[in-house]
Amino acid sequence: MLLAAMVSAIPQMRPWEYFNELAGGAENGYLYFNDEGVDLSQRIAEVADYYHRELEPKRELPFLAYFSNSADRKARGMDWIGRDSNRDAHSYDGETITGTVIIGANELGPKMYNDIGKVLRGHQPALRLGNIFIFQGTFETPKVALARRLYNSAAYENIYVSQPNIAEAVEKLKRSVELEPAAFYVALELGNQYLKLGDREGALGAYRIAYENSPKTDSICDLLREQVRLVETEPLENIAALRNPGIE
Repeated sequence: MLLAAMVSAIPQMRPWEYFNELAGGAENGYLYFNDEGVDLSQRIAEVADYYHRELEPKRELPFLAYFSNSADRKARGMDWIGRDSNRDAHSYDGETITGTVIIGANELGPKMYNDIGKVLRGHQPALRLGNIFIFQGTFETPKVALARRLYNSAAYENIYVSQPNIAEAVEKLKRSVELEPAAFYVALELGNQYLKLGDREGALGAYRIAYENSPKTDSICDLLREQVRLVETEPLENIAALRNPGIE
């Protein structure tokens, strides 16, 4: 057994992409694992090469769903839909998207929420680079991708910054909740922001959505139930914001 394991594992050029043969090996291991350890941005150089070789000459911007640092992508001279929030604000407004989608393997498996890969499962990729899948064509618009982008923008551009803009954060979070109510931590964050503004009805509505969609086996469900009770009955200035597990 030890020899068989060595024979299958040692030849792998990219060991972080390898799972043992019982879990599908390097070819299909991603079907069983969707955490960030599947890749950790190890193929960003190849993504950049593909962009410069195939897309940039055609002035085509890809839809990019790959766990990688935006500063790294910018340093490599890449552009993508979503890099400029004003320019790309309406990219997901239609029922379909058309073009090139570059997505990491960990995004293709089913997820409880933010299931970006759902619209691509069943389609054949035009190209695969290890744990990078490149699809081309017309696909159903992944509304959850916009929902996640709005949430991240609210959190990291409007809330957890030196000069917060809570009003703008609330608008982004409201839209994100509308698109993907199953992502309970977004509604939780929205409730926290309404609490800051002293808006009881807004906070109550947001916390209720978060509670209804929270995992019932997790302690956050009990905390949300209690938060709803507090907002219903107590002065808002006496209520603390909830810890948001989606930020951690």
